[in-house]
Amino acid sequence: MRRKIRQGRQAANEYRQEWLRQIEAWREEHPLAYDKCARTVKPQYVIETLSRHADEDAIVSVDVGQHQMWAAQFFDFYTPRTWLSSSGLGAMGYGFPAAMGAQLAFPNRQVIAIVGDGGFQMTLNDLATVAQYHIPVKIAIINNHALGMVRQWQEIFFEKRYCDIDLNFAPDFAKLAESYGIRASRVEHRADVADAVRDFLSDREPRLMDFHVDRAENVYPIVPPGASVSEMVVEPPPVLVEEESLDDLWAV
Repeated sequence: MRRKIRQGRQAANEYRQEWLRQIEAWREEHPLAYDKCARTVKPQYVIETLSRHADEDAIVSVDVGQHQMWAAQFFDFYTPRTWLSSSGLGAMGYGFPAAMGAQLAFPNRQVIAIVGDGGFQMTLNDLATVAQYHIPVKIAIINNHALGMVRQWQEIFFEKRYCDIDLNFAPDFAKLAESYGIRASRVEHRADVADAVRDFLSDREPRLMDFHVDRAENVYPIVPPGASVSEMVVEPPPVLVEEESLDDLWAV
């Protein structure tokens, strides 16, 4: 019996290693990429920088939306049980309170809440809780002034018929945090990201950093509505020339 169990475990491990090799092959064939020469603040670059300067056992909590996908793609995790997400439940507002709970459970660990400007407004009143109990959670807002994932779907799959995605009316998150006595600042230029992140993660105090990122950036790969995983879109679709433009071209 023990021999059969041992053989079963060995076979399972071989299948696992084969699967991991296949994943690595796919990663080489379809590497994650973004415009690293852009002048705007790319959200992927912000998350890569957070990952580079975070503690190796840092706990990362995310909200719902594009930043959730980018964090899963571009934050490097080295320790099990360091990723908190509502996953497919889509619970906007989850990220910040979940980070607070993790920080209270592990007071000596670094905890980072990576949230969007939409989801953060669902539970930003908990800044009062952070201030009252001096919870040293780090709040990184990936601020694209929109409900980013909804905007992306409307752009790609619904012919840019935008509806209810604009968040330009949102408050100044840095000033709001400061009104609670929490140190905060905003980053609007790519050249400032690295220094801002280093300072952001340098202490054991509650902090908020509002990163104003490229509003037009989209998440890839993405599975279209009603499609299967085998039909996922792995890169931005080509820009189609409008019929009016073609008519003008032929007229010439």
